[in-house]
Amino acid sequence: MLVNGRTASCRQKTDAEMTPIQLYTYQTPNGHKASIMPEETGLPYEVHVVDIEKGVQHSPPFLALNPNNKIPV
Repeated sequence: MLVNGRTASCRQKTDAEMTPIQLYTYQTPNGHKASIMPEETGLPYEVHVVDIEKGVQHSPPFLALNPNNKIPV
């Protein structure tokens, strides 16, 4: 395959080479939906629970990820 005048490899990375997706979520329908794609495709991902009942979505570290203070991120 030629990309920008260079030959590019189409080799897929192994699980050991992939950086896991960081999923910030909570136990809500939308939170569950976000985990379906990586689960079905076998992509590595790490779940970080955002306790929206305690208001964690309003904390500065979470707002740096999503200024709209919504999950999933």
